[in-house]
Amino acid sequence: MPIKVGGSLSPDRNQLASAFGRVDVCLPGEHWPTWREKPLWPLCQLNLTEAPWRPNSLADIELIALFISFHFMEAEFPWLRDPGEGKGASWCLRKYPSVDALVPLVAPSHGSTIRDTQVLWSNVTPDSPTHDLLPLDLPDNLRDTYYEMNFPRIHATKLGGWPSCVQSEPWWYHQDSDDDFSFAIQIDSESEAGWMWGDSGTAYFARSQRDPRKWAFDWQCY
Repeated sequence: MPIKVGGSLSPDRNQLASAFGRVDVCLPGEHWPTWREKPLWPLCQLNLTEAPWRPNSLADIELIALFISFHFMEAEFPWLRDPGEGKGASWCLRKYPSVDALVPLVAPSHGSTIRDTQVLWSNVTPDSPTHDLLPLDLPDNLRDTYYEMNFPRIHATKLGGWPSCVQSEPWWYHQDSDDDFSFAIQIDSESEAGWMWGDSGTAYFARSQRDPRKWAFDWQCY
């Protein structure tokens, strides 16, 4: 399901509302995440109770808070972690099963240049895999005519669907692991918010079906 990022935030907005460029809430006792002793930037806050639909991988989550370091590309690859571990990663994804217990989160001086921007939920839209994600057992004649078939593909910030691969499939598709990651969220480069993944790139987030605390992150650019 595509998500549109654009437009200024209302000054009297609900702190639980979705937004790009800021994170306003947390659990009591949680602190702002850091990496290399510097606060991460608030990338977005997604209140999934506002969404008209959510994928199965997010069915037990009501709000996601996502933080990123400006120097995220310098972190050790692959970008895999348990958000409950706290510090130590160039990104932080916090998931909350309910918004009822959340309290205001006071932002430190983090120096982010991402603009506070509205998040607008769209209707559910058909999505298809890119050529890199086609099944291995797909007949050659169908694979060869893939680009002529005009399958619907959503290259945007979105919930669920398929990763809009820029270079290749995300790393977890070919890893030797029991985690069985399920793609959950795509965050695109958002010009209105002043955020870009490398050269007009895209980031992908997946959740382990074996251990739902564990998330995987990948990004690609041109």
